[in-house]
Amino acid sequence: MQQLKDKIDFYETMRAIAMLSVIIGHVTSPVVKMSYGSDMSSWWVGNIISSAMHFGVPIFLLLSGATMLLKDYKLIDFYKKRFVRVLLPFVFWALAYIIYRWLILNATKQPYGWEEVSPWLNNLIFNERISLHFWYIYMILAIYVFMPFLAKALRLLSDKFILLVLILWAVLNFSLMFSSVVELMNDYILSPRAFLYCRYSGYLVLGYYLRKKAFDFKYMRIWSVSIYLLVFSFVAIYTYYASKYTHKLDLQMHGNLTLISLIKTLAFYFLIATTKVKNAKLVFIRDAISNYSYGIYLVHIMVIGVLFLNGIFWTMMHPLISLPVLYFLVFIISIGIIFVLRKIPGGKHISG
Repeated sequence: MQQLKDKIDFYETMRAIAMLSVIIGHVTSPVVKMSYGSDMSSWWVGNIISSAMHFGVPIFLLLSGATMLLKDYKLIDFYKKRFVRVLLPFVFWALAYIIYRWLILNATKQPYGWEEVSPWLNNLIFNERISLHFWYIYMILAIYVFMPFLAKALRLLSDKFILLVLILWAVLNFSLMFSSVVELMNDYILSPRAFLYCRYSGYLVLGYYLRKKAFDFKYMRIWSVSIYLLVFSFVAIYTYYASKYTHKLDLQMHGNLTLISLIKTLAFYFLIATTKVKNAKLVFIRDAISNYSYGIYLVHIMVIGVLFLNGIFWTMMHPLISLPVLYFLVFIISIGIIFVLRKIPGGKHISG
C-alpha cells in the first residue's frame, strides 16, 4: 500500500512540475525571441530559464505512458472516458478562445455578419489552430485513438525489444537534426503531422518502460542532478554560439524531440524519483496543481494575453524581476479561474 502511495505521489509531483514548466516556458519564450541581438542581458536570463525548464510536454507524455499503457481497455469505455475528459473541456475553451480572439481585434477589424465571420473563423481554426498551445491537445486526441492498441502491443513485446525500439527512436530523432536526413525522409513521409505524432509517442513508450523497470542505481540523485545541470548548460551555451554563427536565433536545442531533450527528461525523471515531498503545504499545492493541470494548460495562454494587453509583460522590469512576477500571476489567475469554474454546476466537466 505504501509503495502504491509513493508511486502516486511521484506522478503527482511530476505532473505539477511539468505544468509549471509549461507556464514558465510560455512566459519566458517572448524574452528569448524578442531580446536577442538587442538586449543580450535579458536574453541570457530567458535563454537559461528556457534551457532549464523546457521539459513539460515530454514529461506529460511520459506520465501518460506510465499510467495508461499497463492496462487492458474495453474500447468503448476507454474512448468515452478519455475523450469526454479531454474533448469537452477542449471544445469549451476553443469557443472561449475564439470569442477572446474576436474581442481583442481592433474594432475596425472585427468581422460582423456571416460573410465576414466565415473566412475569419476558417483562417483562425484551420490555419492558426485557434491558439498556439492547442497543438498538444490535437496530438493527444490523435494518440488516444491508438492508445488501447499500443497498450496491447507493448505487453506482447519483451523488455529487450522495447528497449531496442527506444534506442532506434532516439537515433531517429537525433538524425532528424540534420537537414539532409530530413530531406530524405520527406520523400517517404505521406503525412508529416502523423509522423510527428509518432515521434512524440516515443515518450509514451518510454514512460511504459520506466514504469515496468525498477531503477535504483548508486548515487542516483547525484548523477541525475549532475546530468541535468550539464545538459541544460549545454543547451544554453549551444543556443548562443549557434545563433551567433548563423546570425539568427537558433532554438533547435530547445525542441522536445532532440536527443538532448530526452536526456534532460530522463535526468529530471530520476531526480524526482529520488525526491519525496513531505511538507504538508507543499503537498497541498502540488496536489492542487496536478488536479487542475489540464484546465491550467487550457486557460493560461489567454491569461498571458490579457496581462500583455494591460501592459503586464516581461519588458516592464528587468526579466530577473518581471519573469517571477509573471509566473506567479499567470499561475494564480489560471488556477483561480479553473477553481471558480469547477464550483459552477457542471463546471467540472468543461473547465478541465
